[in-house]
Amino acid sequence: MGGHTDRVNCVRWVSEDLFLSSSADKSIILWMRQGGCSINDNYKPISKLQGHSASVTSADAIILANGHLLVVSVSGDSTMKIWCCENVINNSDAVKTSCLQTVQFKGGSFALDVKMTLLPNAVSYTHLPL
Repeated sequence: MGGHTDRVNCVRWVSEDLFLSSSADKSIILWMRQGGCSINDNYKPISKLQGHSASVTSADAIILANGHLLVVSVSGDSTMKIWCCENVINNSDAVKTSCLQTVQFKGGSFALDVKMTLLPNAVSYTHLPL
């Protein structure tokens, strides 16, 4: 799997070893650190999320207690997509992704940015069927 084929619109760090990028090529890529913890470490793409029909303007993610990654992306196609990525933390060679939901914005409008945050003292999300 290679990197993006068009302009990168957004880069978000998820953890010390993981970040995601969104692009005008209509995709989101998850990148994982390869190697130890030095300035010369390389990052390799471990999953490519595809499903938008226009440029992905922004994306963000949080790591759930069960080790899955919950990703949200917004696009010029007037949609927001919520994704689940399994095996990211425990086995990055076997990442399984699925789109859980697509939200359509009315009137041709679209979001330029999106941000996810786990609230302090919030209920654990390990019970979600992800």
